[in-house]
Amino acid sequence: MILEKKTKSEAIKRKIQALEHETKESLDELEQREITINQSVEIALVKVEETKKVALKVLKRARSDDEYGEVDNSEGLLMEMKSLCLKMDSGRFWRFVTGRKKELESLRAQMSLALAECVDPARFVLEAISEVFPVDKRSEKSDRGNDLGWACVLVLESLIQHQNTK
Repeated sequence: MILEKKTKSEAIKRKIQALEHETKESLDELEQREITINQSVEIALVKVEETKKVALKVLKRARSDDEYGEVDNSEGLLMEMKSLCLKMDSGRFWRFVTGRKKELESLRAQMSLALAECVDPARFVLEAISEVFPVDKRSEKSDRGNDLGWACVLVLESLIQHQNTK
């Protein structure tokens, strides 16, 4: 009887030790996860801060009084498009793009980068090209010419390129 109690007692002690060991391992794993989460949050906060600084820089450079944002190089072109995308100002973006048909290659190279600044790039693009549709305004004469199909294609291609680089 004493031997039986001693054996049961030792079995219970071993079981308690095993459970304590498992508990310690679980706590260590949870602590490691917590550290990893904290590191991920810190990385995300740094990215948010960097994006905030870039956004503020873009907004400061934007010229609100100049409807078409006169720019003299591809960096300026990108900054102006980013500013309009950041503000989700699809109307001004459309006018900006259609006013620069001669800079088509620069627009094509930079537009998908600018669309990355949009909260909802697909919606932004659809709102921008809605300047032409559903009422077909291509037949209207303007100082920018009467063919806006090139701009629709350019903006849609840039959206697809942006979506593919995500």
